[in-house]
Amino acid sequence: MTMTMTYHAQVEREARIDYIIDVLGDFGQPIAKRDNPANNTVTILTNLGVIIIKSNTTQKLVTMFLASVAQATAIYRDCYNCDTCPHSLMVQVKRNQKFLAGQP
Repeated sequence: MTMTMTYHAQVEREARIDYIIDVLGDFGQPIAKRDNPANNTVTILTNLGVIIIKSNTTQKLVTMFLASVAQATAIYRDCYNCDTCPHSLMVQVKRNQKFLAGQP
């Protein structure tokens, strides 16, 4: 997945993005989105449990990070207006929890 980045993502969060690539190998494919009109961004959840924040105006990457179980669940449920998340997503997000402490 290639995208243009804000200064924040490119410089201030470079270590975090590199870390995600190191531990997961990829960011995954988008599976759920939530608009954030208050700050004009969109929050994207991937199948690998990564949360990507992009600007709605410029479509630039603002930041990304590994999702907690609560974050992944909230985004998925909001997007699909459902009570449960796919088992495969929860397995992946729970697997990623061991990497949260090392996430810069």
